[in-house]
Formats: sequence, C-alpha cells, structure tokens
Amino acid sequence: MPITRRSLLLRLRTDADPAGWAVFVQLYQPLLCSSARRAGIPECDIPDVVQEVLIRLLRVLPRFRYSPDRGRFRAWLRAVCRTSIIDWQRRHYRNPSASAITETALAADADEGRWDLEHRRHVLQHAVAETRQSGSAVAWQCLDQYVLNGRSAEAVATDLSMTSDAVYVIASRIRAKLRNKCNQFDEDLA
Repeated sequence: MPITRRSLLLRLRTDADPAGWAVFVQLYQPLLCSSARRAGIPECDIPDVVQEVLIRLLRVLPRFRYSPDRGRFRAWLRAVCRTSIIDWQRRHYRNPSASAITETALAADADEGRWDLEHRRHVLQHAVAETRQSGSAVAWQCLDQYVLNGRSAEAVATDLSMTSDAVYVIASRIRAKLRNKCNQFDEDLA
C-alpha cells in the first residue's frame, strides 16, 4: 500500500473509492473495536458501534479538510469513536447504575495516550502483515528467532544454515522496512 495517510484521507473524500475505504477499515477497525471493547460494549454490539463510526466518517469526510494546525486526525477519530460509544450507551442503558458503570469504562478509555499506543500497535501489526508478504520465509524465521525470541545470532545462524553476519543484516533490513512502513502509514497524521 504505497499511500500516505493524507492521501488516504483525500481518497476517502469521495465514497466512490471502495479500495480507499477498504484500506481505511483494515487499518482502523481493530483500533475502533478495542476502544468499544474497553468501554464495556458487549462483543455482539461492537460491529454496530464501529459501523456507526464509519457512517459518521462517510458523512463528514467529503467536507473534511486536513489541517495539522487544528490537530491530529487520530485525535479526531478518537472523538468520533467516543461519541458513537456514548450514543450507543444512551440507547441501551436507561438505568442510572448501568450508565455509571459504562461512564467509568469510558473514562478509562479517555486517555489519549492509551488510544495512541493502541493505534501504534495496530499500525505495527498492519506493517508486519504487509512486509511479511514481500519477504522470504527464512528472513522472517531469522527475525522471529533473533529479534522477537531473543536468541543469539550465532544460534539462529546455525539453525538456518547461515552466518551470524547474515542474521544481523537480515534483521536490520526487515526492521528498516517495518520502520519505513509504519512511518508511511502514520506520516502526516501522527
């Protein structure tokens, strides 16, 4: 996906770009779902809340003008998600004690730092999935064993019949690709 976040927003300004919407949903749906889950929305209703967020975006994005001076897109998306969660809760919880429980859960999710951390995790997962498609199985075994499992380069090299220098080089290249992909996803809207 060789697009930047700003270009993705430009693509979404018209609902005639289903490919752009597919990319957006693939990237942001896990974040929206986890936010709804933390707010105490039942699992069976999470897709409804996410769909409500997407419908709101569909209505607003044709008039949306990205301006970094006004704030980050991610913060605006968080506000839209939060509003959708509150609206869902108002429709489903008429009794005050249930409302108080969900208010507490919503307050826990109000922390922008947590939202940003979740967003970075989802961007990384998306970048790994995309980058993995373009790499060899041996390279990913190398990265998995050396970087993620903390094995020594020498042990990994022995298992994979390569030199320890090759392990270092492969891991470094994949890390660079992941870093570039994450930066590309987050480029203008960090």
